[in-house]
Amino acid sequence: MVVNEGDGGGLARIEVNVGALVPNGSVGERPEESPRVPGPVLSVVLPVYDSAATVETTLRALRASRFRDFELIVVDDGSRDESAAIVERWKPDQLARNERNQGHLAAPS
Repeated sequence: MVVNEGDGGGLARIEVNVGALVPNGSVGERPEESPRVPGPVLSVVLPVYDSAATVETTLRALRASRFRDFELIVVDDGSRDESAAIVERWKPDQLARNERNQGHLAAPS
């Protein structure tokens, strides 16, 4: 799955090769011979900053994926637009927020 969204200020790209995530290329479920490990196979971390124009398209693409064994973690780096409200409607597994923008290397703990 690949999602490209251009908003004039940057480019977001999500690329997931689900066949590489699950043995035998089975998508969306684990083979019976694999022991069940608690939690999802994949954690998708979506950084967000003033992304109201593109974040819903990205979330829609993730939810539409045939691969279902993932958790969605959204990190909002102090967005000043409607990004947080849009993300909340999609009910991610985890939503972390910075009160103010701290840049690429910061994430709330």
